[in-house]
Amino acid sequence: MIIKENNKEYKIEYTFEAAHNKKCVDTCWNQFTGAGMMRNAALNELEDSDATNKVMTLDSIIGFMSDIPETVITLLYAGLLEYHGPDSDDPVINTGRDARNLYKQFCKENPDSELASDMEMFNAIKVQMEEVFSNGSVWRALWSR
Repeated sequence: MIIKENNKEYKIEYTFEAAHNKKCVDTCWNQFTGAGMMRNAALNELEDSDATNKVMTLDSIIGFMSDIPETVITLLYAGLLEYHGPDSDDPVINTGRDARNLYKQFCKENPDSELASDMEMFNAIKVQMEEVFSNGSVWRALWSR
């Protein structure tokens, strides 16, 4: 995936650098595998109350949705590392704040782009990760350990 900001193209790719970024991997486990929801389901069983179960389920859904903006920045940062991170030939993205500022500027410059929405960017990132994973990548090697 490529986003363009200030007439510069930024390639976003989920390969080696992203797969070795702990915050990215942790976020993926929580967001894409439902690990957080399973944890809450186990807690629900401990409470053994229908009302408590419903509240905890709603809290999980609300938490997932409210985490989307931060998740987008975390995953965007990880995806930028391969070509724009500190160890790349174009080391302009060195921190999550750099990725946030890039995305903020992208959204300002491209307000009509689908990717200028946190939810749409999240979905685009997810699709790209699924494609990379299914094509046999470092992600598969790491996640199959």
